[in-house]
Amino acid sequence: MINFEKYNNANDNGDFAVVKEEGSYHARLMMVRLSKQDKYIEEGKEPKDQISFLFDVINENGQSCHIATRPTGITFTDRSNLPKILNKLGQPTNGKELQELLYTKDKKLKDIYCKVYVDVQEKENGIFNNVTKIIAVEEPTDQPVSKIVEWDYKVFGKEIEMGDINPAYNDEDDDFIKKVKAENNV
Repeated sequence: MINFEKYNNANDNGDFAVVKEEGSYHARLMMVRLSKQDKYIEEGKEPKDQISFLFDVINENGQSCHIATRPTGITFTDRSNLPKILNKLGQPTNGKELQELLYTKDKKLKDIYCKVYVDVQEKENGIFNNVTKIIAVEEPTDQPVSKIVEWDYKVFGKEIEMGDINPAYNDEDDDFIKKVKAENNV
């Protein structure tokens, strides 16, 4: 007999928890992800690098939700989306300033607590969230660290090129983290 008692509703463990109401929520930066552009690529040109930010957002039920920003080009003009996303965190004007904003002097991703604005889109196959901007930077809280899952390493279903994890989330004993590090020679 197959033991089905060990299987629970996916929402019970928070892996698939979502934000149901658009608005502002407390969050913690989990990862900065680098991916390649997969739409609107000019013919004969290479896909450009894009950046997205993955946040550990606490929803209206107190559950941890892993919600990312949409990937955006790494540009700093008035029309680019990157300054809009970073909003209250800071307004870097070049890559060096962006690096100083996000990383410590020893090149580790900063543990940034913030309030983010989450967009909610209801579609036939479920509710989809994305963080549109950081609306406030906050003092550290007692927000627990949630477990990184395989989907966190994907953008629109494709593997990311590179990702930097907030050291608080980098559980060296986690089998999944060990597997990812081995695959990426980290």
